Amino acid sequence: MVAAKMMTSSDVAKVVYEAATDGKDQLRYLVGDDARGFVKARRDMDDQALCGFYAGTICGIVLIIWSKMLQNEAEA
Repeated sequence: MVAAKMMTSSDVAKVVYEAATDGKDQLRYLVGDDARGFVKARRDMDDQALCGFYAGTICGIVLIIWSKMLQNEAEA
């Protein structure tokens, strides 16, 4: 497996500029191969499988930490 190219702030800025100036009635613009993987997973997986997929990613880790923080705040 080949590692995906690391996205730079310049890469993101180019897509933001495109979104702001292309005149399209488009809601989502993808930046990088990892974004395409998340969209494909969301389209192809049921909810349970998708939760498992996200749990194995940095997004899943962030969501777990965030939910624990919210839980701790609610208990305080």
